Amino acid sequence: MFIVTDIDECASSPCLSGGTCVDHVNSYSCVCPKGHVGEKCETVPYADGCLLFSSDAVSYPEASQECQNRGGHLVDVKEAELQRLIADSVPTGSDVSPWIGLKMSPGVMTYTDGSTVSGQFQWSASEPTTSCELCAYLDSTDDYRARTASCTEQRHYVCQSDPKPCQRNICYNNGVCSTCFNGSYSVCTCLPGYEGELCNMDIDECASNPCQNGGTCINGVNSYHCHCTVGYGGETCQTGIFF
Repeated sequence: MFIVTDIDECASSPCLSGGTCVDHVNSYSCVCPKGHVGEKCETVPYADGCLLFSSDAVSYPEASQECQNRGGHLVDVKEAELQRLIADSVPTGSDVSPWIGLKMSPGVMTYTDGSTVSGQFQWSASEPTTSCELCAYLDSTDDYRARTASCTEQRHYVCQSDPKPCQRNICYNNGVCSTCFNGSYSVCTCLPGYEGELCNMDIDECASNPCQNGGTCINGVNSYHCHCTVGYGGETCQTGIFF
């Protein structure tokens, strides 16, 4: 008699970014938090492309090569908004301090595209230091401000990929489809009034109960209409009508 044991594929905690692992027979799936996509919730789409968060720690040169292999590059953080997005995408309580695309060699700090460091970039106190060979990371213990370290240190990393048009538009309701990292991920940018990974969900503008004084809300596409009870008028039935 054979005893069949289902192996728990979630035991290794494969889902990143705080995703919830669901065990299946010889497989698993990840339920990703809002803003994350991918098999392991490792990718964050944003207005100018995609970010991919690593599941392992490696040296800066290894991280740079891995990002190139995926069709991207180590993330070039040039604005405070992108720096904040990375910080907010790392799960609360995580000690991950990832490599980014700034490198000092020798004595001049440059991004992966060769441009010099942006004035909007937020450094930790007393940084950056001067050295012939240093690489930058975002320090989780200092609100993800930047620090420099030896490029041989082992750290997680964040890759960046510019969006490209999809060969086939998989998005509904005239959403715009773009791909990142050699087509590994498809992202839909939805028109106002729609949401969901494929823009297939009509946002319910009536969910906030905008109609006052007993008015009935009728949902539309990126709009709503209030059907007012007798004695009230206005866009949200806010005005009493006296006869």
